[in-house]
Amino acid sequence: MEITGFTDDNIERYAKQFFDQIKNKIKNASYEGEKLLRFLKSNPSIWGIAHIPVNLELICTFWGDTDWVETKTLTMTELYDNITEILCRYYLRKQNINHRLMSRKEVYARCHKELQFLECLAFNAMETNDIIVSPTLIQKTLKETDCSLANHPQLLNIGVLRSYDHKPTGCNACLILQNLGEKAATPKMLAGLIYLRQHSSMDIPGQACRAIGTMGEKAAIQEVIDAIMLSLQNERRWVRQDACWALGNIGEKAATLEVIAGLLNALGDKEADVRKNAFEALAKMGEKVPKDKIVSRLVDIHNNRKSNTKKHTCEILTNMDAKVIMTELISELREALGDEDSSIVCEARETLINMGKTIAKKEVIDVITDALCDKNVKIRTQACFIHTDISGQVVRKELIIGLMDALSNQDYEIRKMAHKCLEKIIANEVATNEVIDILVKALYDENYEVRFNACVTIGKFGENVATNEVLTGLVKVLQDEYLHVVWAACEALENIGEKGATDEIVNGLIKELLNVYWDERESACRALVKMVDKAATNEVIVGLAQALHDIQPGVRILACEALEKIGEKAARHETIAALVGALQDEESKVRASAAALDGALIR
Repeated sequence: MEITGFTDDNIERYAKQFFDQIKNKIKNASYEGEKLLRFLKSNPSIWGIAHIPVNLELICTFWGDTDWVETKTLTMTELYDNITEILCRYYLRKQNINHRLMSRKEVYARCHKELQFLECLAFNAMETNDIIVSPTLIQKTLKETDCSLANHPQLLNIGVLRSYDHKPTGCNACLILQNLGEKAATPKMLAGLIYLRQHSSMDIPGQACRAIGTMGEKAAIQEVIDAIMLSLQNERRWVRQDACWALGNIGEKAATLEVIAGLLNALGDKEADVRKNAFEALAKMGEKVPKDKIVSRLVDIHNNRKSNTKKHTCEILTNMDAKVIMTELISELREALGDEDSSIVCEARETLINMGKTIAKKEVIDVITDALCDKNVKIRTQACFIHTDISGQVVRKELIIGLMDALSNQDYEIRKMAHKCLEKIIANEVATNEVIDILVKALYDENYEVRFNACVTIGKFGENVATNEVLTGLVKVLQDEYLHVVWAACEALENIGEKGATDEIVNGLIKELLNVYWDERESACRALVKMVDKAATNEVIVGLAQALHDIQPGVRILACEALEKIGEKAARHETIAALVGALQDEESKVRASAAALDGALIR
């Protein structure tokens, strides 16, 4: 099998997908995923090895399992050591050995023979230039290390030698293929995915369908389509959902009579996500799907299902012929947003989103704007969700007025979602005084998520919101107890640039250069790079000179860039002393930045 490496985009997509899947296991999973990506990009050596899919899987696993309150730094040696520990713990768990209370030293002692075998096997494989390890090479290594499969029956199931009957391996293999997309659409890969579709685990069959779907038209082979059709009958809803999604991505080339019949049947599925994906798949198949068959099927569903499914039937019919029943349906759906039945609320929300995106009539805008001020908190909250999705297709003025009212609401969820809506709808627009006042108020909100969203929104506006009130609020937020709020404030100041270079802001950023967390130091350094033309004070120069000694390569590089922009004025003894070390830095990018700084100081 050919080993295909990840591109930079593949790494970002895989990391996001990985942390989305464990969001129920760790707090702030999406933030941790973003933090990992920033860390990888600021460490060229680790970024390099992350392009190997199995390495990226292990790095993500290690990152998700690590308490970053206790762990401040990470070297390449520590990374590999932690990856080795993770693999050993996987190995022990597979043998039903309780390893939770074992220290790292105890884990290594328990796996001593296995690690010795792997070290020797890796060396032998490098000597023979083999990627696929042959039985002969295994036998040779067993003899050299005095190991036997009789005494260690799971020996070939440790580390990257784990066999494909191990659930996480098969599942993550599917995730890797999803990120590779069409590039992975080889006959062997497709055959392997067809095999994994029959896997007994809960997750792998659905992931296999999604991997096939990412290959698009290149997966339009009869054997593949037949396998997906079988998945439409799977007892697990997410497998049926992924099967519909895959058929939709393959598109018109999958539009056989059998496939169309299967998707029409799925329109009556008891699960809303399956119904939604089935309809979207039929829509993607275009003219090959007879509209009269869809209508006939929907009428049958309408006559035979309970009231909540009738609402979904109306949803699909609305997408097909919205002009006929739009006014009446919008009014009904607005009230449904406050229903006690969560499935009805979900269907009503999705219907309004579909209508807003496809027809964008004034009636939809009026309903959403009015709903933002509704007495029912459920309706207001759902209106915020809807607005987040359709803001690009609707008139902004009315909605912004409604959002400003929602931002004053006592309900935290309403305020948080309203900020997200504002970020999306008015990014790159000239900020009104009303909007600026709302954002300033949010910077002082008692809930950290609201403060975070305010910083993000301010960052989108950039220098357009660089008023004294906003900058004063950001000075306060730079001292926030929540680290990702501080990070967002630094990002906002970076986007504001020179207009934010007040004494208070600059002093706050200098303090952040000493933060115990590398990403906050890096964000502060980025902001200072944008401000140094107006803030080249002695304190700034000294702070940046100290940052040249930072343990994080990204911080050292940014410090060089900032001092380079300052130029000859930065030629103080602190800078020159730190520059000597930077010119001999172990990271090539740091050395290159230091050389550029050296040239700027002696011009």
